[in-house]
Amino acid sequence: VPIIPAGGDGAAIARVERDAGGQATIFLPSRRDLFCSGGCYDQASMCSNATYVRRKLRDLEKGVCQMCGLDCMKLVVALRGVKTRDVSGDALRSALEERRRILCTHSPTFGQRGFQVVANRLLQCPIEGNAWHADHIVAVFEGGGCSGLGNMRTLCVCCHKQVTARQANARARARARSKITFRQRKGGHLSDEDDEDGEDENGGGEGSHGAGAEGKGTGNPKKRKVFFRSKPKKKYLD
Repeated sequence: VPIIPAGGDGAAIARVERDAGGQATIFLPSRRDLFCSGGCYDQASMCSNATYVRRKLRDLEKGVCQMCGLDCMKLVVALRGVKTRDVSGDALRSALEERRRILCTHSPTFGQRGFQVVANRLLQCPIEGNAWHADHIVAVFEGGGCSGLGNMRTLCVCCHKQVTARQANARARARARSKITFRQRKGGHLSDEDDEDGEDENGGGEGSHGAGAEGKGTGNPKKRKVFFRSKPKKKYLD
């Protein structure tokens, strides 16, 4: 198997294998070797690898929510202290109740209405992925998708749910405003065309209004409604 050496240290960065037909396949030790430098690798991973983003953010902010200040890593350790494996019945229910007590002690928000789903998920499986999320400070739909680690922050699942709901409402209002604006522009554009078509067909605005009043003119062809009568059903006698 041919080996491609790397520089002066003698370490191999890739190996080349050839099949029976002579087709060569290059194997790299890691994905990082596909990039020219570590900076390029970090920039690409921040835009495409959610696990990489969480790892970097965990090293930077230690799992502390940037809105409510909840130490999510400490909370997960406390919940894991109550064992639920290999127990059932009353012992399992008492263990889950003890976890719920610990959860509400660390963050009363989990006991409020609207957060039961995230609370139960964390009680059943106390891992960091169920305790905190990586959130974009400038939302992705606002252009903050590939802004780097400076646009990321740690949020507990409750705060992240609230932020996501506010962003969804903002997007819905923006879509509603855009639809209204589009309809207004489209309506104004069509009304201008309709006026021009009416003047061309009827010889001016006054003639068109007069013909419409008498019932002899055709009016605006784009706004004219056409009704079709259904054919009468045939009756068959026995």
